[in-house]
Amino acid sequence: MKTVKTISKALIILCLQLGLIACKKTEKKYSAYLELQKDTLTSETQIFTSDPNILKFNIKNIDQHPPKGLNIELIKYGYKFLTTTSRYVGYVVSNPKKRYAGNNLACVNCHISGGTKAYAGSWIGVMSSYPAYRTKNGKVNDIYMRINGCMERSMNGRPLEKDSKEMQGVVEYFRWLNTDKKLNYLPQYKGFLKIDLPKRAADTIKGKALYNKECFYCHGTNGSGIFFDDRNVSKGYVYPPLWGKQSYNLGAGMAKLGTLAGFIKGNMPYGVEANDPKISDEDAYDIAAYVNTKQRPSPPDLEQDYPDRLTKGADIPYGPYDDIFPEIQHRIGPLQPIKRYYLQQLKERKK
Repeated sequence: MKTVKTISKALIILCLQLGLIACKKTEKKYSAYLELQKDTLTSETQIFTSDPNILKFNIKNIDQHPPKGLNIELIKYGYKFLTTTSRYVGYVVSNPKKRYAGNNLACVNCHISGGTKAYAGSWIGVMSSYPAYRTKNGKVNDIYMRINGCMERSMNGRPLEKDSKEMQGVVEYFRWLNTDKKLNYLPQYKGFLKIDLPKRAADTIKGKALYNKECFYCHGTNGSGIFFDDRNVSKGYVYPPLWGKQSYNLGAGMAKLGTLAGFIKGNMPYGVEANDPKISDEDAYDIAAYVNTKQRPSPPDLEQDYPDRLTKGADIPYGPYDDIFPEIQHRIGPLQPIKRYYLQQLKERKK
């Protein structure tokens, strides 16, 4: 009898512990939902950072402080589209004609805090950066082409029509983020954190161990992410999938070793800032390699990217290449020899 009571007591304690874990998971999931869903456009806030030297975009109440010459309702629509993208163009939305994306990601899964966080692919000043020549397609790209590049690669989908409300809303939102002129050319709002890439191949075994320590709680042991609502996947993700059919495809910027490592170092675990990182350059490098050697969709016509292959970049994870290095080295490094080779070839060309 004593043994039975002991076992029963142990089971009760175990159930309570499991219940506590479940509550913590639910609480974390719900708090993240509120954080991502709150409408920052209707309250005066300043993007949080603990670094007083980083200038911040001041999001003012858009109704009380209407921006001159811009369409407020279109800005709001663009903001909603960017923060809850799958609900507008996800691959399972009710209207088949609106299924532009091939997954249920949201643009803010990579461009954090509505595209206003430093070193997180910010959209601040993006309207001042385009039109611009891109080596990826060998053309001068306007802002519409650049947005559709993300639709086709990061969202694994198809281009938005230029005159669609979704596209016009995104561009108007970008115009609004361009109004704080003192921020538009600051380096922290240009892409992701640059890290010191180790002069070695990434260790994907170590990367897996680090992933299981730092990342799996939000993104899952199988990289599948966490839905807002498992019963309605069109609502998108609290935390996005990092590989598999629902993740970014092989042609996306995040599929590059250096880009993903910089994103991890400057922003992960969620809430970390670039000036106070939790993950070292070496660890970010290994985690990024582990994630990006996992299976993901491959878009059509990758071989047409980078017409000038000497501008392709050392960590582009797909061929064809005009170099002497195997594809696996482009994926996991070391990248320094590839960079030196390209520089030398470009110098030779100029002679």
